Amino acid sequence: MAPAVQVSNISVSYHGETALDDVSFTAEPSQLIGIIGPNGAGKSTLIKTIMGMIGRNEGEVEVLGQPISKVRKRVAYVPQRRSIDLDFPVRVEDVVVMGSYAHLAWWKRPGKKDKEKALTCLEKVGMLDFSHRQIGELSGGQQQRVFIARALMQDSDVLFLDEPFAGIDVASESIIIDLLRDLRNQGKTLFVVHHDLSKVETYFDTIMLLNQRLLGFGAKDEVFQPELVSRAYDGNVAVLGEGKEQVVVTS
Repeated sequence: MAPAVQVSNISVSYHGETALDDVSFTAEPSQLIGIIGPNGAGKSTLIKTIMGMIGRNEGEVEVLGQPISKVRKRVAYVPQRRSIDLDFPVRVEDVVVMGSYAHLAWWKRPGKKDKEKALTCLEKVGMLDFSHRQIGELSGGQQQRVFIARALMQDSDVLFLDEPFAGIDVASESIIIDLLRDLRNQGKTLFVVHHDLSKVETYFDTIMLLNQRLLGFGAKDEVFQPELVSRAYDGNVAVLGEGKEQVVVTS
C-alpha cells in the first residue's frame, strides 16, 4: 500500500522569505497527525503546498502514491474558519452539499441522493436540527462542525484540517475529536494543525513538530518531548508537572 502522503525535500518561500525549508516525511494510512509549532512556522503553508494550492521552490509531493492532481477527489480540506465569508447568505444544508461537487461532472447539479447524504453528514456532527439555518447564525463551534460535515461529503481518504479546534466550545471540540478518531479507525489519514499543547498527547497518534524546518515527525511518545518542543518554539517553553514532564509555551 502506498503512503498516504510522501513529502521529499520541499522548500517554499514568499517574497524572498523562507516559509518551509527542506521538509521531508512519509505518513502512512490510518493516522491522526497533529501539526504543531509556533505562529509563522509554516503549518498552514505545508498543508496548502501538499494540496497544490501553493507552489514550491523545490521538492516532490505524492498523495496516495500519485501527484495531487490525479487524486484531488480523494482529498478533503477544512480551512481556518476565519478565512471563510460567514456573512454569505447560504443555508447549513447547502454548505454541506457543496462537498459533493468534487465528484460531480461540471454540468451536473447535486441530486436527491446528495441532499440525503448531506443530512446524514450533518447528523454525524450533531447539526441535523440546524440544517435550514443560515451559516452566519451559528456559533463558532457549530460552524466548524458544519465545515467538517462538508468534508465528510467527499468520502476522502486524506483530510487536512487547519485549526479545527480554534475558538470553539467544549461540546463541539468533543464531537469533532471523536469523529476524527472514528475516521482514523476507518483507515483515513488526517492532518490537523493544532495549537493547544495540553491536549496533544490525548488527541494525536503522530506528531509533526515544525518551525520552517521539520524538527520531529513520529509517534507522540518520541516527538512530544520537552527538548524538541523547546527547539521548535525557540526556547519559549517551561517544563512543568510531576512524574511525566509537560511542556507549556510561555510566549
